[in-house]
Amino acid sequence: MKKICEKLWNNPVAIWCLIFILINILFRATGGANPASRYATMRSMVEQSSFMIDSYKHWTVDWAQKPGGGTYSNKAPGPMFIGFPLFFIIEKMTKNGRKKKLNDKGHRINYVSSGPRVLMSLALQLIPFALLCFHMIKKLDLKNLSLAQINFLCLSLFFGTTISLLLNVYFGHGMTAIFLLLIFYGLQTEKPLLIGAGFGFALLCEYTVALILPVLLISLLYQNKKDFRWVKNFFLGGIIPGLLWAWYHFSSTGSLFQIPAQFQNPGFETVKHIKGSFAGMFHPYPNLENLYHLLLGPIRGLLFTQPWVLFSLVAPILLIKKIREDNQTIVLFIFTYGSFLVLLLMNSMFDEWHSGWMVGPRYMSSIFPCIAMFIGMNYKSFSNHYLKLLWVGLICAISFRCLVYASTILAPDVPLWPYLMMKVTPKTSFRILVFITLLSLGFYRTKKIRLVNV
Repeated sequence: MKKICEKLWNNPVAIWCLIFILINILFRATGGANPASRYATMRSMVEQSSFMIDSYKHWTVDWAQKPGGGTYSNKAPGPMFIGFPLFFIIEKMTKNGRKKKLNDKGHRINYVSSGPRVLMSLALQLIPFALLCFHMIKKLDLKNLSLAQINFLCLSLFFGTTISLLLNVYFGHGMTAIFLLLIFYGLQTEKPLLIGAGFGFALLCEYTVALILPVLLISLLYQNKKDFRWVKNFFLGGIIPGLLWAWYHFSSTGSLFQIPAQFQNPGFETVKHIKGSFAGMFHPYPNLENLYHLLLGPIRGLLFTQPWVLFSLVAPILLIKKIREDNQTIVLFIFTYGSFLVLLLMNSMFDEWHSGWMVGPRYMSSIFPCIAMFIGMNYKSFSNHYLKLLWVGLICAISFRCLVYASTILAPDVPLWPYLMMKVTPKTSFRILVFITLLSLGFYRTKKIRLVNV
């Protein structure tokens, strides 16, 4: 045990992983209606052996109801299936330990308390994400990486994007990001079984992942050329999430090809009157004004929330020689930036492109950790001038996250920096100080580690 602790203490990636988890434990987030919809489904699974949330509909506005049918969550079911075993244990352990409000059928209708919600995010999102990042960076061989490269990788993954905030709340986007990163790792190591499982569970966690399937298939076809043996393992990897998909959607909509969002709460069907719209929420084509807002606007734009991601869009041009010569680099480029483009266009088609009450463009944020990993892997291939630009963007992103951790991840569709600055109080100032102190300790400790001994 002592040797394991010494190894972790002398590993810079482990240091950043621990600081990431500690900060998210100290600064707990609440997510509003979105996670409430998922907890309602899990409560119903425990108490009623059903996916219907009629007894808990008052928890959330994120529900769907097929004409003549029951009420279901309008969210993808992946986080509910993955979270159910732990949630079941928590519910059974706490059933008689707190005051309960019961409906006329004897079902508890009081919302899930904060302790179990923190544990769910910690056990199923924060720790798995940290472990996966630790493993992937370790596979790059730390002895061959510079300290600046390691720090950029860790800081961009753990504190540089919207996802780093969403891992602390049960939205589903954080879990999706884990599975997309698993696909990235599967492409990197050429493991189609892992890629199939990653895609299946990512789709089960977030319906819009279906849009990146063509990009993923192009990546696999390019990687394997005329060898199609990967197809079998790819489908084998998707069997379990495929069966769960069939079970949930036959139960909720009666069809394998219909999702609950198609029977959305009418309050969200803002473009139902437009011909060609989908689920009453999506325009039939990308919106140029929304694209501007998502990339450059102060309300949710990358330039204001995570500018290094915006700057990273230039990276493929700077890596053109390496992309042409190295098969792995082009495969990861196709998947990462192809997925980003698809999710960006999808987000621009969404009438509520600002993603409701959220401090960032969450609908396309699941791919951001893959961008961080791609940039980090190719760090030494960039010029010093470009690296300085990326670092400036990353520092701005971390500063933004510092304000969010100190206050709230929920924000209206207004310019975010002024909104968060107005929330600075003596209490939030103390949280900012704690955040800065922990990051400073991370830099101090990693600087003292000799990478040759890692």
